[in-house]
Amino acid sequence: MGDRIDRLAHEIFVTHRSVLFFEHATYIVPAVWGAKKEGGLTAVQKDINSRVEPVVRELMMDLGLEDPSDEQKFAVEFMLRGLLITKITYMLELGKNMGLAPVDKNQKEKKHPLTDMEPWGRA
Repeated sequence: MGDRIDRLAHEIFVTHRSVLFFEHATYIVPAVWGAKKEGGLTAVQKDINSRVEPVVRELMMDLGLEDPSDEQKFAVEFMLRGLLITKITYMLELGKNMGLAPVDKNQKEKKHPLTDMEPWGRA
């Protein structure tokens, strides 16, 4: 289960880092959940959500919860999505702190595009 979440976080990071580096850290939250309080999702957020939803469904099935209540389903999804948000945010902030993010949107990415970056540790 942890490997699938790690792979998904890495895939989202690599695919959308050029946009995510310039957004506030909270930009990823509605993308992972697929909903915003006000307004609609951006194209990038919709793409991220389209990658997240099937993996969350697979992981829920893998957990083998027999007919979970709405509360149980929400609790498990909350933990899975929260973990994914944390991993993506960590990769983005680490990239920024290492000076690997472009300074402005017109600048190309620096020499090290972080394609090999992976989340550290497992719970």
